[in-house]
Amino acid sequence: MEQDNNREETSLRTLSRLQILQEVAFSLNLVTAAGYALLVYIYKNDLDYYLRRTAIKVDDLLHLSQTNAVTTEALRRNSQNLWSLQAGIEFTVLISVFAALMIVLLILRLSGTTRMYRLIMGNRFSGLAALFAVPFSYLSLWKIVWQPDSNPAAQSLSGHPLFGQMFTADILCVCALFLINQSRPFSTWTIGILLILHYVFWLPVLLPPLFTSFQIVSVLAPLLLVAVFPFSGIVWLLHMKAKNENPAETSNARTPGKWTLACVVVSLAMCLVIWLPGRAYPLTHPRDMESVTVQMWRGVCFGTCPSYSIALHGSGLVEYHGTRFVGADGQQTATINSEKLMQVLRDLDRLHFFTLEDRAFGWCYDSASISIAVSIDGRTKRVTSDTCGGGKSGPQARLVQVADEIDTISDSKRWVTCGGNCPK
Repeated sequence: MEQDNNREETSLRTLSRLQILQEVAFSLNLVTAAGYALLVYIYKNDLDYYLRRTAIKVDDLLHLSQTNAVTTEALRRNSQNLWSLQAGIEFTVLISVFAALMIVLLILRLSGTTRMYRLIMGNRFSGLAALFAVPFSYLSLWKIVWQPDSNPAAQSLSGHPLFGQMFTADILCVCALFLINQSRPFSTWTIGILLILHYVFWLPVLLPPLFTSFQIVSVLAPLLLVAVFPFSGIVWLLHMKAKNENPAETSNARTPGKWTLACVVVSLAMCLVIWLPGRAYPLTHPRDMESVTVQMWRGVCFGTCPSYSIALHGSGLVEYHGTRFVGADGQQTATINSEKLMQVLRDLDRLHFFTLEDRAFGWCYDSASISIAVSIDGRTKRVTSDTCGGGKSGPQARLVQVADEIDTISDSKRWVTCGGNCPK
């Protein structure tokens, strides 16, 4: 009798531990699926600037050297400290995944006594999540990654044109196996082999976008996918086996403890510190219009790119200074109305100009550089970029568009154009 009681207590403790492990695996699987979709979405929409900006903020907090000075007076090429940027990205991914994991785990623990918890953590739902959470996140990117353009992620997926059909067929196979299992249960080893085949099929499909999406590739992101995706299935299988062997035994759902709450608070605070940008300063309502100056420089390149600067003052004065490969060397002046200057300020305000981090911009090899500086109400901010490293959209591309707008407003071509005989 005592031996039976000991056996039951041991079995109950094992089931309780497996339930805790399944909560962690389930939460981590959902976080990995969401993070996978987010990383691919970030690249497709030219938003990897935000990931690099956060990585640089992490480097600054850790006092890791990131980049050399950004200027338009010299050819700035390959000046980023790639090892520091790589470390910053890995820390960013790690902190973000941990924070998201703790939030999902907290939600599960808070709902531990509800019917919803029993539904979510039941073998059927948790099994489907273990099998299809990450593939479903891939499916959610259908219109993003399948557009026929120059996106490397889309090119890497060109070998899977029947993805929708494969996904549907996989689900149908799982449903069919489930129905067969109801009348003639499979052995644990059989289910384990089927799980292995499932993950072996999906991982080669899911991994390529993570390796082709960024200029600096996160090593941790694909490793998490390779580890977490099968891990969630293994834990689900062990938990299901324990439940089938002891159908009468149940383990009490855990409530959030002090350590869980502390981890949530600390990880959220860290995420806010690294992800939130600096404080923006409004540009559209200057206290003193006469104090406003917007200056734009175009720097040199490996070629005959025109090099000059244009300053737009709040008084309406336009100052041009030509340096190289321009029609007019030296100083030139003109005037514009205040509304044109306000249009530039509105465009920069939409960019949150005072929060931009030019060390997070991408750079090409031989393109010209541009720089924009704003002085307003005693505050000054200067941001430098090249003219091709920002993709089709995103803050860097929009900054280049504002530089083109300054050229248009000031009609700089009257001084820059030289008919092919520009003085060096």
